[in-house]
Amino acid sequence: MTLKLPNIRQFFTHERAVLMACIGIALCFWVLNRLSKYSKKTVPVRIEYLLPQGKAFSELPPQYVQVTRQGTGWDFLTDREQRLFIQIGADSVQHLSFRDLAIQQLGSDVIGVNPDQVNAWIEPTKKKWVRVEAIAQINFVKGFDLADSIEVTPSVIEIEGPKSLVEDLAFIQTDTLRFDRFKDSVLTKIKLHEPPLFKLSTTEIVAKIVAEQFTEKSLFVPIVIKNAPQSLRIFPNKIKLDCTVALSHYPLLDADKFIAEVDLKNIDFKTKNNTIAISLNIYPIWVRNIKFSPKSVEFYFEK
Repeated sequence: MTLKLPNIRQFFTHERAVLMACIGIALCFWVLNRLSKYSKKTVPVRIEYLLPQGKAFSELPPQYVQVTRQGTGWDFLTDREQRLFIQIGADSVQHLSFRDLAIQQLGSDVIGVNPDQVNAWIEPTKKKWVRVEAIAQINFVKGFDLADSIEVTPSVIEIEGPKSLVEDLAFIQTDTLRFDRFKDSVLTKIKLHEPPLFKLSTTEIVAKIVAEQFTEKSLFVPIVIKNAPQSLRIFPNKIKLDCTVALSHYPLLDADKFIAEVDLKNIDFKTKNNTIAISLNIYPIWVRNIKFSPKSVEFYFEK
């Protein structure tokens, strides 16, 4: 509903209009007064370190400091996100006074910095090629599993970082791949887990995941005897092996793909205990859930 012109004039000549105007003027004076008063304000300030070529931190120094400033409300009203830029020298140990740097770069109104001072250690950098390891949490549809290990491209990347840390690093992991009720094949991009003190030649790789239906298969595998006299015999001379295998590999899987052994080296043949454990030393990497029995055999001499 709109007010007609006579009603508007009547409203503004009313005492309520005078009261509202007074309140508005008082509010303006209150805001101006508050903005003119001095107060303290603490804000996080990001630190940008400028390192010499070929140098890196041995440990990660603070990335933010809490800077306390004193000023009027007008000063804080125009505040923007600020940063501290710190030039690092060539010495192995750096004594950093964040308070002094904050006053120099942000202004004399800085009255406190936390932390105030920090010692930072630097060392030469080193480059190295390392393999990429895919990390995955996959819940498969029943009867399905990985047809092969997860394939990543590129499979190796170059890293650069503190020499003391790079020398012991063998691989870089990806972020975790997560799939639920998975039974297909997928080609997906995944970020690498980037350690804070390292530079990576790439931060993203492509992962290929192939799932396939698996089925059970049973085989009888002969036992190979090592380091035994010619007249020595074992019982039994075979193991029953059960496993699961992808349907595509099922026709390729036979007993020749496995080697089960008993090694009688350093065995005292005069002992009353004539049993020895069986070792399954060779098997295809694409076979899952391998179980076999028996786990040991008896040995004896044939007369």
